[in-house]
Amino acid sequence: MIDPVGFPTGVRVTGTVAAVLLAATVAAAGPPVASAGPAAHAADPDPRVGALFVANTPMHFCSGAVLDSAGGDLVVTAAHCLAGTGAGVSFVPGFDRGVSPFGEWAVTQVYLDPRWIATQDPRSDYAVLRVRRIDATSVAGVATVVGGGLPMTVAPAVGAGVTVTGYPTGDDRPVACTGGVTSTTGFPTLACDGLRGGTSGAPWVGPAGVGAVVGGLEQGGCTDSVSYSSEFGADALALVRRADGGEPGDVAPVALAGLCTGS
Repeated sequence: MIDPVGFPTGVRVTGTVAAVLLAATVAAAGPPVASAGPAAHAADPDPRVGALFVANTPMHFCSGAVLDSAGGDLVVTAAHCLAGTGAGVSFVPGFDRGVSPFGEWAVTQVYLDPRWIATQDPRSDYAVLRVRRIDATSVAGVATVVGGGLPMTVAPAVGAGVTVTGYPTGDDRPVACTGGVTSTTGFPTLACDGLRGGTSGAPWVGPAGVGAVVGGLEQGGCTDSVSYSSEFGADALALVRRADGGEPGDVAPVALAGLCTGS
């Protein structure tokens, strides 16, 4: 989902974080297109799902989910949410009305599909983050702290039911929507009103785990009523294995802007 971000008075944002937020300030042309699907609603927080913040500010701009991994320190989101090494970005699982019940976690490494690095191919708009607790009182990973992560799996089949939970920019609690998956030129598609900017990277959770995140075609969609994902497959699963193996991280390019008509 193209993520419009406002900069509150007195908040300074610099470096790669500023670059990715600037790239994300693209508005869809015209009014939202009505969908035939359900509508997102305010939801109780899921400890495994959180918001990506500009560190040390109240600004959150994308969403992500804790993964089940050997190290217990991995989060999945959309690649277009990131720039550079991820420095200056933090992940707050279970964020709810100003409260961070499971702490704040700094992004220490970013892992990307080579196709995203080379060409920002929308079919590879996913990223895995390694996170470390800020002001940690223990060495426990984020998956342990939230009670377990979500397995990464392949893309949901057409007709499968998924629940998408994410954090719209400017809201202080999550929204969620449950619906059936369709397909648009190979991109998993979910018709659901109300998945606004800020829900990029939000996990699509089915019985087997996370099989998609808001992203992909049009960086997740040019309207608030239809969302897309890159199709998770062998490459996405291999990315998790590479991150879980402790290999060196990547440097994310600034996401392309101007993907929607009139932007």
